[in-house]
Amino acid sequence: MKRILVTGATGNVGEYVLRHLKARSYPFNAAVPDVEQAKAKMGPLFPFVEFDFERPETHAAALQDVDRLFLVRPAHLNNPRKEIFPFLHAAQEAGVKQVVFLSLIGAQHNPLSPHRKIEQHLEKMGMPYTFLRASFFMQNLTTFHKGEIEEGQLFIPAGQHHTALIDARDIAEVATVSLIQPGHEYKAYDLTGPEALDYQQVADVLSSTLGRRIQHIDPSFPEWVRHWKGRGASWEHIMTLTAIYTTARLGFGSKPREDLSNVLGRPAVSFERFAAEHRSSWAIKREGSLSAST
Repeated sequence: MKRILVTGATGNVGEYVLRHLKARSYPFNAAVPDVEQAKAKMGPLFPFVEFDFERPETHAAALQDVDRLFLVRPAHLNNPRKEIFPFLHAAQEAGVKQVVFLSLIGAQHNPLSPHRKIEQHLEKMGMPYTFLRASFFMQNLTTFHKGEIEEGQLFIPAGQHHTALIDARDIAEVATVSLIQPGHEYKAYDLTGPEALDYQQVADVLSSTLGRRIQHIDPSFPEWVRHWKGRGASWEHIMTLTAIYTTARLGFGSKPREDLSNVLGRPAVSFERFAAEHRSSWAIKREGSLSAST
């Protein structure tokens, strides 16, 4: 049996794709820039291979015996023509028959975004593709926004607009099904959670879950950038999340879609469930806690 190459293998979605494939006993390569670092994070049980989009000398070994590819664009790569397209052509020449690409909801409406440029290139190449156009990851709240939530704030420039947040675990399961089952070629799936929330509602769920008040702060985009540069965030992460929040302001991720439930045969994970399951991700402060009746 040919193998599946998983890029972004230690990321929010990629890690769960690995776990799904391993549980199903499908052969795969877990592509990472630093094998030893990946083993230190996730243990020695996954078949990690050295891979870097910007180092063509790593491509051939990673693609050996591979016929399907899970493609994740690293946030710091913003020139797909230079940094991603050469690898896609190498993958096609190596015999890859399908690319499942983790894209962004609303990408088809923004031809200047790296996600849409990659989609368009895959369309032109003629290689079977599946686009997973995902909404805002719930996991961003346990990583990028973790510190501010612990301080009692959710600092997100989305106005009063709604977003159907999605659990990365759900995206990974759709990716896995798209990779191992037929019928998903030349499809584009809009992946969202089951409900559209504004970010004060998100903060309210966190307040109830954590037992203390979390308040949504709605900054302008310049204030948002200054805030995160002051906290030491990289430009790549700031720009990636700015693109996501721009889609929220434009309403692209505001409506729950049925694609996920159609593929998986079950509803998406709700944010209330996610928050309860990840309660320990946010430090609990004793002072100013809410009463049980609040």
